[in-house]
Amino acid sequence: STRTFIALGTSKVVAEDTITKGRIILLEIYFATREDEEEKGEGKAKNKLSLRAYSQYEKGPVCCIEQMEGNLIIAVAAKVLMYQWDMDKRQLIGRGFYDCEIYIVKMRVMRNYLLAGDYCQGLHLIAWDFDMRLLVNVARDPYHSEVTDVEYAISGDNLGLVCANTERKLQVYRFLPSDEESRKGQKLLIYASTKLPVRTSSLLMLRARDIPSLEENKKRKQPGLPPPKPVTTTRSITLGACLEGGLYSLVPLDPIVHRRTLAVCLSMLRSVPMTAGINPLGARQEGSGSHRLAKAKQIVDGDLLWMYVGLSSIMQERVATNIGTTRDVVIENLLELQLATTLAA
Repeated sequence: STRTFIALGTSKVVAEDTITKGRIILLEIYFATREDEEEKGEGKAKNKLSLRAYSQYEKGPVCCIEQMEGNLIIAVAAKVLMYQWDMDKRQLIGRGFYDCEIYIVKMRVMRNYLLAGDYCQGLHLIAWDFDMRLLVNVARDPYHSEVTDVEYAISGDNLGLVCANTERKLQVYRFLPSDEESRKGQKLLIYASTKLPVRTSSLLMLRARDIPSLEENKKRKQPGLPPPKPVTTTRSITLGACLEGGLYSLVPLDPIVHRRTLAVCLSMLRSVPMTAGINPLGARQEGSGSHRLAKAKQIVDGDLLWMYVGLSSIMQERVATNIGTTRDVVIENLLELQLATTLAA
């Protein structure tokens, strides 16, 4: 039978010379048949929601809690522990563990993969091996960034690992064992990187809305053809919350749309006066070097891109002509981008 539990993690900090202790609290949700005091003896029983609590102490603070394949995964300081609930003994039974190095601040689970963010040692991609029943290290971040939050990003068959750190950087990693730089998959490679004006405190992945593709949009203008159908490609939106109270979104783009929107941004830098003469692309760049600039170009600045809508029609046509396209095509890509940032119902 399937049971529903709510898992809570606590920690007790007393002083510097006292070891911090934590506790796991499981609340089992079930429906019990009870009779009200006013209706006793009348045979009118009702199913009421009830809770049954269980607890277990840990030798350290409980930082994060996740669930994977019906198992409970907790982070106790720098250690990842996996438990399974035994219905007969009414207790948690250990199934596996993995040691990070310093302190785990966030964990995310997708199927049998676990993404853990260490405060001083970066990302750890961990997998649960069903045959060996072990938590195995798949790859890790070689740059040892100070992580504040981690999340996944999905675009079709591609999976990205989004990481926000204390240096106000937002980086997207990828696991590519076929790449020589990954050392046969031992290292996570940075696919895109940008620098934000404020520090990110929290990340959240949500499913994006299905939108028509570029090929289907071309059929829309041809008479006698049915309207375009939504794309079945799985796409996600990664929302980020900043310490100043702002929100931003990270949306995957098609390669054609990405190249065109990036060309629009570069053309606007040369044609349109910017506020206070600041180069937005240079402000998003995390450092000097051609490889760092290439990583920054993987992420298109949405604020700069939407400035195109506020330009005059003459300036819009001039910017579109500079990149070898028309104003209508650019506007159409912006409309598709607006639909892509809409959350699925």
